[in-house]
Amino acid sequence: METNFDSLAGGGRLRASCSHGDPVVLALAGTLDSASVLGAARKLVQILAGTPPPRAVVVDLAQLDAMTTAGVLMLHGAADYAAARRTALRIAVGSNPIVARLLGDPRAAAVLDTYPDRAAALAAGADRDAFVDWAERLWDS
Repeated sequence: METNFDSLAGGGRLRASCSHGDPVVLALAGTLDSASVLGAARKLVQILAGTPPPRAVVVDLAQLDAMTTAGVLMLHGAADYAAARRTALRIAVGSNPIVARLLGDPRAAAVLDTYPDRAAALAAGADRDAFVDWAERLWDS
Protein backbone atom coordinates (compact mmCIF):
# COMPACT_ATOMS: atom_id res chain seq x y z
CA MET A 1 0.00 0.00 0.00
CA GLU A 2 1.33 3.43 -0.87
CA THR A 3 0.35 6.93 0.08
CA ASN A 4 1.39 9.97 -1.91
CA PHE A 5 1.66 13.65 -1.12
CA ASP A 6 2.82 16.71 -3.00
CA SER A 7 4.41 19.79 -1.48
CA LEU A 8 4.00 22.95 -3.53
CA ALA A 9 5.22 25.49 -0.96
CA GLY A 10 7.33 28.28 -2.39
CA GLY A 11 7.14 26.88 -5.91
CA GLY A 12 9.24 23.85 -4.94
CA ARG A 13 7.72 20.51 -5.81
CA LEU A 14 8.37 17.39 -3.80
CA ARG A 15 6.53 14.15 -4.42
CA ALA A 16 6.68 11.26 -2.02
CA SER A 17 5.38 7.74 -1.85
CA CYS A 18 5.42 5.68 1.28
CA SER A 19 5.17 1.93 1.56
CA HIS A 20 3.71 0.37 4.65
CA GLY A 21 5.40 -2.52 6.40
CA ASP A 22 8.76 -2.99 8.02
CA PRO A 23 10.97 -1.59 6.75
CA VAL A 24 9.01 1.43 5.58
CA VAL A 25 10.27 2.99 2.35
CA LEU A 26 9.78 6.73 1.85
CA ALA A 27 10.68 7.57 -1.75
CA LEU A 28 11.17 11.27 -2.53
CA ALA A 29 11.13 12.78 -6.03
CA GLY A 30 11.60 16.34 -7.23
CA THR A 31 13.37 19.00 -5.20
CA LEU A 32 14.23 18.72 -1.51
CA ASP A 33 15.01 22.28 -0.43
CA SER A 34 13.90 24.89 2.10
CA ALA A 35 10.57 25.28 0.29
CA SER A 36 9.72 21.58 0.41
CA VAL A 37 11.62 20.13 3.36
CA LEU A 38 8.78 20.64 5.85
CA GLY A 39 6.50 18.22 4.00
CA ALA A 40 9.18 15.51 3.98
CA ALA A 41 9.97 16.13 7.66
CA ARG A 42 6.30 15.83 8.62
CA LYS A 43 5.98 12.55 6.76
CA LEU A 44 9.13 11.14 8.41
CA VAL A 45 7.92 12.14 11.87
CA GLN A 46 4.55 10.52 11.14
CA ILE A 47 6.28 7.30 10.08
CA LEU A 48 8.68 7.26 13.04
CA ALA A 49 5.98 8.11 15.59
CA GLY A 50 3.97 5.00 14.73
CA THR A 51 3.16 2.48 17.43
CA PRO A 52 5.11 0.35 17.42
CA PRO A 53 7.80 2.27 15.56
CA PRO A 54 9.19 0.51 12.49
CA ARG A 55 12.49 -1.28 12.96
CA ALA A 56 13.85 0.48 9.87
CA VAL A 57 12.95 3.31 7.52
CA VAL A 58 14.60 3.67 4.12
CA VAL A 59 14.53 7.18 2.66
CA ASP A 60 15.06 6.73 -1.08
CA LEU A 61 16.49 9.86 -2.72
CA ALA A 62 17.15 8.28 -6.13
CA GLN A 63 14.45 10.34 -7.87
CA LEU A 64 15.47 13.73 -6.51
CA ASP A 65 16.31 16.32 -9.16
CA ALA A 66 17.91 18.64 -6.64
CA MET A 67 18.69 18.88 -2.94
CA THR A 68 20.06 21.65 -0.76
CA THR A 69 21.60 21.72 2.68
CA ALA A 70 18.07 22.14 4.09
CA GLY A 71 17.45 18.54 3.04
CA VAL A 72 20.67 17.37 4.67
CA LEU A 73 19.75 19.13 7.91
CA MET A 74 16.29 17.53 7.84
CA LEU A 75 17.88 14.09 7.39
CA HIS A 76 20.21 14.73 10.35
CA GLY A 77 17.22 15.65 12.53
CA ALA A 78 15.34 12.58 11.33
CA ALA A 79 18.35 10.38 12.16
CA ASP A 80 18.36 11.73 15.72
CA TYR A 81 14.61 11.21 16.10
CA ALA A 82 14.84 7.70 14.63
CA ALA A 83 17.66 6.74 17.00
CA ALA A 84 15.58 7.93 19.96
CA ARG A 85 12.79 5.63 18.72
CA ARG A 86 15.34 2.81 18.24
CA THR A 87 14.65 2.79 14.51
CA ALA A 88 17.35 2.40 11.87
CA LEU A 89 17.15 5.26 9.35
CA ARG A 90 18.82 4.34 6.07
CA ILE A 91 19.37 6.76 3.22
CA ALA A 92 19.44 5.42 -0.35
CA VAL A 93 21.45 8.09 -2.17
CA GLY A 94 20.90 7.19 -5.82
CA SER A 95 22.98 8.48 -8.71
CA ASN A 96 22.31 12.24 -8.61
CA PRO A 97 25.77 13.83 -8.25
CA ILE A 98 24.46 16.76 -6.19
CA VAL A 99 22.80 14.46 -3.65
CA ALA A 100 25.86 12.18 -3.61
CA ARG A 101 28.16 15.15 -3.01
CA LEU A 102 26.05 16.54 -0.17
CA LEU A 103 25.65 13.19 1.56
CA GLY A 104 29.22 12.10 0.82
CA ASP A 105 30.56 14.97 2.90
CA PRO A 106 32.41 13.47 5.90
CA ARG A 107 30.22 15.40 8.36
CA ALA A 108 27.06 13.96 6.82
CA ALA A 109 28.52 10.46 6.43
CA ALA A 110 29.52 10.37 10.12
CA VAL A 111 25.86 10.61 11.15
CA LEU A 112 23.79 9.26 8.27
CA ASP A 113 23.61 5.59 7.33
CA THR A 114 23.88 5.89 3.52
CA TYR A 115 23.62 3.29 0.76
CA PRO A 116 24.08 3.57 -3.00
CA ASP A 117 20.50 2.49 -3.76
CA ARG A 118 17.25 1.19 -2.28
CA ALA A 119 18.17 -2.48 -2.76
CA ALA A 120 21.36 -2.09 -0.72
CA ALA A 121 19.49 -0.23 2.04
CA LEU A 122 16.82 -2.92 2.21
CA ALA A 123 19.43 -5.69 2.20
CA ALA A 124 21.09 -4.20 5.28
CA GLY A 125 18.54 -5.92 7.50
CA ALA A 126 16.15 -4.43 10.01
CA ASP A 127 17.86 -4.96 13.37
CA ARG A 128 17.26 -1.65 15.15
CA ASP A 129 19.06 -2.77 18.31
CA ALA A 130 22.25 -3.52 16.37
CA PHE A 131 22.04 -0.11 14.70
CA VAL A 132 21.51 1.74 17.97
CA ASP A 133 24.34 -0.22 19.63
CA TRP A 134 26.61 0.72 16.71
CA ALA A 135 25.57 4.39 16.94
CA GLU A 136 26.18 4.46 20.71
CA ARG A 137 29.66 2.93 20.27
CA LEU A 138 30.44 5.49 17.57
CA TRP A 139 29.19 8.33 19.77
CA ASP A 140 31.26 7.16 22.77
CA SER A 141 34.49 6.78 20.79
